[in-house]
Amino acid sequence: MSSKSVNIVWLKRDLRSQDHAPLLKAECAGIPYRIIYLFEPSRIEYPDTSPRHLQFVYHSIVALNKLLSEFNRRVEVFYGEAMEVFNYLNEDYNINSVLDILINIVKRETPSISETEMFRLSILMCLR
Repeated sequence: MSSKSVNIVWLKRDLRSQDHAPLLKAECAGIPYRIIYLFEPSRIEYPDTSPRHLQFVYHSIVALNKLLSEFNRRVEVFYGEAMEVFNYLNEDYNINSVLDILINIVKRETPSISETEMFRLSILMCLR
């Protein structure tokens, strides 16, 4: 594992560029961050996932990357289950924090939860 400490902004359903609390928090944190989106095979196989939805997500990421390029940022797209992707990222980075909308909701409702518990919870949320 490398000593490069980063935050991860994990985009799931919220692909907006404006009023995005995890992006703002990452930008203000003062350490490098990576923005990721996961195409998880298990989720793609859900009965309510259609090719049309996957195309929408892809085109939304392309549009978001166009906007983010002005700030020297981009969404990195991965195909794999969350645990695999986070293990891969953890080989090169010391993941300081995983930021996403669901985590913000949990933190608001459970203020005493530790960062380690939040990291584990973020992994569990993607597996549900």
